[in-house]
Amino acid sequence: KKVVNWNWSENVFEVSSGTGMMVVNIFGVLYPPITFPKSVYWLTDNFIPKEYDIFIVTYPKCGTTWMQKICVEIMKIVLSKTNGKQQEQQENENENENDSK
Repeated sequence: KKVVNWNWSENVFEVSSGTGMMVVNIFGVLYPPITFPKSVYWLTDNFIPKEYDIFIVTYPKCGTTWMQKICVEIMKIVLSKTNGKQQEQQENENENENDSK
């Protein structure tokens, strides 16, 4: 592995010989060389994911848009089933209230 010194404490190196694809190792995770350690440090200290956050992570040029579309379609199916059950429960509750009157 070819190590390049960019005055960072982390290692920047070529993924495989002759490819020219460089990565930076930050906390043992490989990032594109445009990623700055300062940004990663800030995110690890300050970012708090919410309960419903979804992370779609793919390699570059390996179908990110396609993966986003798949996730949206899955979410639509899940939400339609969830909303259908909620609507059915509401209708049942309304019927029970009408029956008791």
